[in-house]
Amino acid sequence: MSDTLVKDLTSSPFKKKSVLFKALYSESVVEVDRDGNATRVIYRKRHLWPVYLTAVLLVFCLCWIFITLPRRTNVGSLFDIIGNLFRPGPAFTSYSQYFHYMWYTAFPSVGLTVEMVYVATLIGCLVSVPIFILSSKNVVKHAYIYGPIRALLDIVRTLPTFVLAIIQVAFFGYSNTSGIIAMTIFTVGIMYKLMYEYTETTHMGPFEAGLSVGSSRSQAFMTGLWPQVLPTFLSNCLYTFEINVRASIILGFVGAGGVGKLISDASDMGHWDKVGALLIPIFLVTLTLQLLSSYVRRKTL
Repeated sequence: MSDTLVKDLTSSPFKKKSVLFKALYSESVVEVDRDGNATRVIYRKRHLWPVYLTAVLLVFCLCWIFITLPRRTNVGSLFDIIGNLFRPGPAFTSYSQYFHYMWYTAFPSVGLTVEMVYVATLIGCLVSVPIFILSSKNVVKHAYIYGPIRALLDIVRTLPTFVLAIIQVAFFGYSNTSGIIAMTIFTVGIMYKLMYEYTETTHMGPFEAGLSVGSSRSQAFMTGLWPQVLPTFLSNCLYTFEINVRASIILGFVGAGGVGKLISDASDMGHWDKVGALLIPIFLVTLTLQLLSSYVRRKTL
């Protein structure tokens, strides 16, 4: 059924319109006879955003019913914790100890975390290249090739980085290796998803031209599609790197290495000054990496 229908009411099959038809289409009279009766009508599709908005609000209300809110919230304790983050005590007795710990412990730990993220992101992005190529319908025409790959990677993508880290800790113990492998698997999953969807939207003319002159599918991809895919691939690599920097903090809470382990231990003991000394370098390094990533993206894309 088209967006606009012009029907003669004398022979229109929509004289006895259903409720669904009335809900989806609005009626506009464009021609009347001498007696003022409508003889020609235009039916246009109604805007459905009120329906969508109502559905969203309805689901929100249904979800809100099952949310348990605290009867009493101690906002004062929250401000006390925030204040304790930036002054000595109980872990430190002076600001000199506070800044000494920040410079000689926090910054090296954050640097180690960034190194883990860099290694994991680089390996994951490189591994994802053949995977997203084999997952693209327009490059690989056979469903028995791209189908199982998509199914397997979609299963892997359902596992959060936190769960992947727990699994790796069970295999490799409490070490940086567990965190690197967990972030590598996460990187492969997200890069595969982003890139194969983009690859399927690229212009296929150069690729098909390469096939027509006798190139293999891999050669046609490298000459016809890779130049189109490369800018988006680099952009997604930087985006994934930023995500992994934030996610790496959580890995320390399960013993997968990085600065998160220090934050977990300090918060368990109530040493909020030590937590603050760790959070300041994390904020500075994360902000620097985000600005650097944005600069590189503007220069390369």
